Amino acid sequence: MSWTSPPRTFVTNEVLTSPIFNTHLRDQLLALGHPYAAELSQLDRTNSVAEQSIFATPPTLTGGDLGANGWALIRAAGDGLHNNAATSITWRLKLGATTICGDAVTPAANATRFAWQLECLIHNIASQAVQRARVLLITTRLGETASVAGTGALALDGTAVVNGGLLIGNAVEDTSSNKVLDFTVQYAVATTLVSWRREWVDVLLAQG
Repeated sequence: MSWTSPPRTFVTNEVLTSPIFNTHLRDQLLALGHPYAAELSQLDRTNSVAEQSIFATPPTLTGGDLGANGWALIRAAGDGLHNNAATSITWRLKLGATTICGDAVTPAANATRFAWQLECLIHNIASQAVQRARVLLITTRLGETASVAGTGALALDGTAVVNGGLLIGNAVEDTSSNKVLDFTVQYAVATTLVSWRREWVDVLLAQG
């Protein structure tokens, strides 16, 4: 649904019919980013070489919910452990049968857990079957301690106190039918010395 601008102004004693409510209340709310899925309990992915979702149950985008110009946003946060320099970690953003974008890194070993935060945006481009996506993943440097309070640092001085980056990709999944949306993590070695622990994840969706 597209946002109607300016929003309707109702008048005194106006008869409110279902078409008015559908157009000027329901459709306006659907055009805003609204909660679509959420998991709020901790989930740890460790000691496996299998590709594993950060969701306990990856959400399914119901066919037509995105419309031709809508978007879906995955937001998640948690912490991790990488105390084995021999294993890489691979992340993938997936829609339906398509891996839209991903990357693999092999960090140095460190026994201190680190914090991470994730945002994945997928949006249709004037068609229910054409998508663009962006993944923003940020982690604190292993063992980094903030100067004031907490853990981590704000990298405003050009030093590598924060790790992360931006991935982009494209897909041609037909979202007029149901499509599973997922973000996965995969280790090359099965060991308890590595862990990708999710504290919470949710999905916002706006129809367009």
